[in-house]
Amino acid sequence: MFPGIIKKHRYIALGVIIVLILIAGFAIKGNKLRIAGNSIAQHFIPVYRSIRKLPDVFYSWAFLHRTNLPIYSVHLTKTDIQNLNASLPSNPFGSESLNTVGRVYVNATFQSEDGYIATVKVRYRGSLSNNWNSLKKSFLIQFPRSNLFHGMSELSLYLPDDRLYMAEPLNTYRAKKLGLLSPDISLIRLKINGTDSGVYLASEHWSQEWVEKNPVAPKSNIIGIRQVPFTSSKLGFAWKSWNQDSADESVLLTELVDHATQAEFERYAPLILDLDAFYKRDIVNILSGGYHNDSYWSPENSRDPGDSNMILSFDGTVGKFIPIPYNTAMYPNPGLILEEPSYLTKRIRSISSFRQERDRLLKTYLDYGKNIQDDVDFIDSWVKDYKIEFYSDYAKIDPSYKVSKDIDAIAASLKKNIELASAELTRVYEYAIYPTGKFVIPKEYKIIQEAGRTPWDFVSSNPMFTLTSKSITLPVGSYIFTEDVVVPAGSRLMIEPGTHVYMATDKVFVSYSPVTAKGTQYAPITFEPTGDKSWGNFAVIDTGHFMNYFHYVNFRMGSTTIINKTPVHGMLTFARSDADVQYSSFEDARGDDALHSMQAVLTASNNTFINNSSDSIDIDVGLAGTNIKNNIFINT
Repeated sequence: MFPGIIKKHRYIALGVIIVLILIAGFAIKGNKLRIAGNSIAQHFIPVYRSIRKLPDVFYSWAFLHRTNLPIYSVHLTKTDIQNLNASLPSNPFGSESLNTVGRVYVNATFQSEDGYIATVKVRYRGSLSNNWNSLKKSFLIQFPRSNLFHGMSELSLYLPDDRLYMAEPLNTYRAKKLGLLSPDISLIRLKINGTDSGVYLASEHWSQEWVEKNPVAPKSNIIGIRQVPFTSSKLGFAWKSWNQDSADESVLLTELVDHATQAEFERYAPLILDLDAFYKRDIVNILSGGYHNDSYWSPENSRDPGDSNMILSFDGTVGKFIPIPYNTAMYPNPGLILEEPSYLTKRIRSISSFRQERDRLLKTYLDYGKNIQDDVDFIDSWVKDYKIEFYSDYAKIDPSYKVSKDIDAIAASLKKNIELASAELTRVYEYAIYPTGKFVIPKEYKIIQEAGRTPWDFVSSNPMFTLTSKSITLPVGSYIFTEDVVVPAGSRLMIEPGTHVYMATDKVFVSYSPVTAKGTQYAPITFEPTGDKSWGNFAVIDTGHFMNYFHYVNFRMGSTTIINKTPVHGMLTFARSDADVQYSSFEDARGDDALHSMQAVLTASNNTFINNSSDSIDIDVGLAGTNIKNNIFINT
């Protein structure tokens, strides 16, 4: 009897079942983790996810929309798909991370609409299970070195809902406005074996190719956090670089954060950290409402959920760590800053002068109306342009009505966070600082150790120099330097006309203060070796837009050296230091370059380059205003 009734009214029965499943879904909403951990319930999760998307029939008109997004196509064999799925944790709804099992790559064919096609390697990506426990999964694609894709060797494809749709693109936009390094991120559509797999956020993965496209020294290292963050350091993490299992530079960072007293931290932090970049990353975090990418670990070993997202670049030429906003996230709880900042950030804020500069930059951002309007316009344009793309994404995990609601809520929260960001200007921070042991800079970074001295300390140990309230001066005369010379920051180095400097083999002359070396036609300044072997180089490091002047200065037989574990190539090198070089000569350079400029505005005019072994002038990341003219090159 009952089977007959059900058969007769099967559509009603089906409707009742669907309603019951949906009601059950709402009922268990607050117990997702407990339900997902039940092996029996796990079998019904895919069914539940499919049924709750039935209302998408009311959005079927969106499938008439022709996408304006780039389309990437991946072809995988059935065996490849099986191998990828077999590599996942046995319980896709449990707490096991993809990092705890072997990450498996398979070969695939990748093609884009602009004609690129190659055999690539593909794997699933993302530590947490939400990245790969549904129909739509996150991917990492490796391109062949001999056939890079748009200059990329690796591409990450993220689930948009995992990065809160427009939140990550907005924070990338903000980071770039502030002049920070940050990977580009954009929306694409992915096809797998000819089937539309929906919308993804795409971003270039860390690689040497990414480094060389950005305004950092070409050999800068990108470092992040290893997956086992248990160390004795207050940073609390074992560090790795993008291309090796460990990052030696982390020793320098650990020394500063763990062992420096407040006075030492205030003195050396500007030499080891790009503080301006840290302040600006802090602004991005404040506007986002949290510190998801700032890895907190307290001395009491309290762990934060965002503790594996901190990414830093170490620019060895200037010896500084530079933060890279990545996976910044956003917290839809306006006015409530979630997740604690890292102990590193707390130490920075504990120095009043550092905090004041951060506040100045934040206030400038908020007071400059165009910044705020840009952010709001970005949000509104993103919603207008891309919301429809998600309606036609049948592979997404949530139904369209929920996606629409979530996007609108995130957009509203982003705007509300902007309004409430000024509260940080009056927030009182009371951080306990726990330096331990003795602060010792590793010997590989001895240049930084020397640069941390005061101008008075420098002159006291180098009596050939004199000190005034405005400058450190090397008076006219002849000098032989048998050790490295490192002029600290906080002054201006003046080298008088007619001065003759002899440098011992491989020794360097480094200045962290801007330099005025203005010789004359009849009283030039000279740097050359003490004998027939080459000396090191003259390097001006991180003086920014304070102009360096080298007029009528003759350099001979300089070479390439290692400063802060990084090769410095130019006989005369300007690293993040603007310079004006005129009527000078560069002869018999034994290294890669005679004159080298990195991330700087360089004017080089009326100079002579003679018998140099390689490049006479090498400019890496030349800034607007660079001007090279009227130079003479002989036997280069």
